[in-house]
Amino acid sequence: MNSTDALLAISVSFLHMLNHLGTIENNSNTNSYVNLALDLIESSKVIILNGHGSWNSITVNEPPQKFLHNTDIYSSPNTHADLSDIDIVIFAGCSTAASPSEGMTGYSITQSAGFAGAKVAIGWATKQFDNQMNDWIDKFFTYLFTLNPGTGELFTAEEAFEEANDSCTNEARNSVMYGTQQIFSFNN
Repeated sequence: MNSTDALLAISVSFLHMLNHLGTIENNSNTNSYVNLALDLIESSKVIILNGHGSWNSITVNEPPQKFLHNTDIYSSPNTHADLSDIDIVIFAGCSTAASPSEGMTGYSITQSAGFAGAKVAIGWATKQFDNQMNDWIDKFFTYLFTLNPGTGELFTAEEAFEEANDSCTNEARNSVMYGTQQIFSFNN
């Protein structure tokens, strides 16, 4: 198993655990799902949340649907989750990096993660298909763990992001990146 496979396996295991816990608990308390999702995000270096999305939320359990909202991550400079230890968070869902809906204000869930301190937060500006996002994510992590021939060092997140977008010919190239350190790489 290479580094990319190991990293994806760890992230996927968190997602399966999250969905599995929600199913076996059958708990109607929305806060328990949101708190578990936030705990996983805050305690992980890399996490991928894959679910139905919108500019301000992503599902964290299904069924029944429970949502992690942008305001659960970041409400203001004084009210937010602490994502300063997370290297990469990916919100793999439709429109998770889109502008607010007409008449709404606030930040996308992806922007919120960047404001809350994540080094790299990635989402999508448009509706997506799972297979296309999964292909993009695979390309992103492949580049992230590849030596950049121009520098002789691992690609930075920003470079891997650009390469993944350039190599996709479908809607997945509408990905958007925010964060505090987009030049982050696993060299550091």
